[in-house]
Order: sequence, then C-alpha cells, then structure tokens
Amino acid sequence: MQRNRIRHQVIPLLKEENSQALSHFQQLSDQLSAAEEIITEQQKKWYQALIKENYHEFEVDVDSYLTFSQAQQFFSYKNWRKKRESIMI
Repeated sequence: MQRNRIRHQVIPLLKEENSQALSHFQQLSDQLSAAEEIITEQQKKWYQALIKENYHEFEVDVDSYLTFSQAQQFFSYKNWRKKRESIMI
C-alpha cells in the first residue's frame, strides 16, 4: 500500500522537481550497498582484533575498543550483538 502511494504520488513530484531524481536514488542505493560491504569487512577485522571467544563468553579488549571513534564503536557493538544473539539461539 505505502509502496504504491510512493510510486504514484511521491515519485511524480520528485521527477517534476528533478528529472534525474530516480537516477540519483539509484546512485545513492549503489553507494549505500558498497558502504555496507566495506563496513561488514571492517567489522570482521575489528572483531578479530578485539574479541576472544570462549564457548558462549566474549572477552573484549576494552582499552583498544575505547580508542575507536564513535562510529567504529557503534558498528563494532552492533556486530557483536548480532553475533552474540546468533550464538544464544
């Protein structure tokens, strides 16, 4: 329902403002996919550098973690939670 409303009401308005709007959205989508791929690869490296797994326990090198930028900490933590949840299931 919402998708149809966007396709029939919003997209025509965007095209009126900028005929290249859909092309720009596609470029943005491609860029976001590439960024997600890069982040996923980096998360693996951070995990290997900072985490030691012992069965269902995780040991974090907190000193190294605290040297990360806020964005690095955010994505690292997000990845660790996802891994932890998959192990707990």
